[in-house]
Amino acid sequence: MTNDVAALVRLNVEMEGLLRVLDEREHPEALEALVRKAREYEAKVEAFADGRRATPLKEAEAVAPEMEDSFEAVAEEAAAEEPTAVIDESTDNKDNNAQPCATRPRMELAKAFSLNDRFRYTSELFEGNTRAFHEALDAMGAMPDFAAALEYMRGTLGLDLTDAVAKEFADRVAANMPG
Repeated sequence: MTNDVAALVRLNVEMEGLLRVLDEREHPEALEALVRKAREYEAKVEAFADGRRATPLKEAEAVAPEMEDSFEAVAEEAAAEEPTAVIDESTDNKDNNAQPCATRPRMELAKAFSLNDRFRYTSELFEGNTRAFHEALDAMGAMPDFAAALEYMRGTLGLDLTDAVAKEFADRVAANMPG
């Protein structure tokens, strides 16, 4: 990642954090900081774009091409493959019309991550593999509690939870799981 792109990503993450603060409560300093960051971000985007445009783009060319492996496509594909609830078929159904009951719905951990979060964690923890990111979230969402997810992160995923990014990821998972 170039320095220009890394600076834009950092600013974007900072702005997202400020927006989350403002979503929870009124905070004049956060609002002022957001306005400053937004102006800085806009200036950096313009400088970044100007440095890369040799000729003006036509409107049709300015539209980004569809990514084959977008986050939404992977999430939809994973949702289509996985059931949305864990079914307990061990219950004794004396009524022939009775359906097995869902004992615990799967956690939809992907909803706990913003687009910026998904991009950051996919890039830094899953080597850019969006499918692996979503498969890990699906696997942890099916686990009974955070302790099991923590073991999965350490063992199966091999995350070093002393790393700041890995710790943030684990904290986000913990905040959205039982126990």
